[in-house]
Amino acid sequence: MENGPITVTPISLEHAKTPGPGPNLGARTSDELQTQAQVGGLLAAVQRTATQAFRLEWQGNKVPDGAVVGGHTISWTQNGQVIDDEGEFIGTYERIVEFGGESRREQKMHVYLF
Repeated sequence: MENGPITVTPISLEHAKTPGPGPNLGARTSDELQTQAQVGGLLAAVQRTATQAFRLEWQGNKVPDGAVVGGHTISWTQNGQVIDDEGEFIGTYERIVEFGGESRREQKMHVYLF
């Protein structure tokens, strides 16, 4: 599924100070759950140090590849990490809507750059 145009809107850094739920890494065992919680805590700490924040909205795939935020082109988002087209970890994200709306193609996320 290809993405439609991605709307990128700067938002207040206040959103970064109240991180949402941590990433779902598919943990099952108590050790995996502990590791997942640690990763979530680290990503939340990174998010709170954001220097820029953006709301992205589009129709299509859940990865906003090609969106330009703060001068970086997004290549991949997974497990709370935003990776640019040079393979650099540039920030975190929080999904607001995943496969929503009547079309089941609506996507929205907040991206926090550090």
